[in-house]
Amino acid sequence: MNKEYDLNNQLIKFGHAVKKRREALGYSVRKLEENSGISKTLISQVENCLRESFPKKTTIKLLNDALKFKNNELLILADVLASSKDESRNKDDQNQNWQEKLQTFLAVNTELNVGNIQKAISFTESLIIIQNITDNEFGDKFPALREKFKNIIN
Repeated sequence: MNKEYDLNNQLIKFGHAVKKRREALGYSVRKLEENSGISKTLISQVENCLRESFPKKTTIKLLNDALKFKNNELLILADVLASSKDESRNKDDQNQNWQEKLQTFLAVNTELNVGNIQKAISFTESLIIIQNITDNEFGDKFPALREKFKNIIN
């Protein structure tokens, strides 16, 4: 089966789940926009399967909460649907990947707002810089510190 076709079907299932839940709650697209902070244009694109990829996990988390899904069901659905997607990543993609993972983790497991989540990501980026300095300049002198940074980042 064609991978592009598979992704299309997955996006259709996801869009229908969002639309069905919104309608079941009696929300208009405008009401969902107000409750989630996501533009009605993006909501409409998701519901009508006009996107070529899944939204970011933080966006899905906002939809999940606004649509009153329990136990992050919408995030789980998106992960299950997207899990079959092939992703070849270069180093920049890998950097974005850890940032998205951290952003999703913070959005799902904390009460931080978007601004504070960005601050946490910036802080983590600073730790990576420190790790690089530690590896390059001080790694031989402070191996325990180098290992702690590696454990935190990995």
